[in-house]
Amino acid sequence: MEHTGFNKQLDDQVVDSMFADLGDVTLLLPMSAIAEVVLDVNVTDPAEGLDWLHGWIAWRNIKLPLVAFEQLVGSEKMALGEEPKVLVLNTLGKGKGTDFYAILLNELPQPARIAEHDEIKTLRNAEANDYVRMKVELDERQAIIPDLESLERFVRASTVA
Repeated sequence: MEHTGFNKQLDDQVVDSMFADLGDVTLLLPMSAIAEVVLDVNVTDPAEGLDWLHGWIAWRNIKLPLVAFEQLVGSEKMALGEEPKVLVLNTLGKGKGTDFYAILLNELPQPARIAEHDEIKTLRNAEANDYVRMKVELDERQAIIPDLESLERFVRASTVA
């Protein structure tokens, strides 16, 4: 049986994802991990002495940690800027603390549909890190696929909102 382009797309396994630009670092995240993109947030309680934390934001009446993921993977911590944009992430497991946390964005995220037949190159020169599952190249863009479980455990263990 011959497939049209449309039917072929339906037959492929597709993962809707987002490229999230964090300055020197770009993340590739599944849409299921993303709760919301929030523009122009107010960051309170700047985290002095905690390089991995920009501070706290209020989102839907919940106080969330604004994680400096770029710092956790060895890049320079981004400046908050005048109108910070953040990506609120769902936690994968239920446990003590909040079910969400946020990361600071350099630019608005860009969508990516990853199909079973897409060529994703795994980059071998990626530095080992507890928060990096792998470094990849997709559509000529290099990105980090974060280890969300490790990141979530770290955030839960390190924050008391």
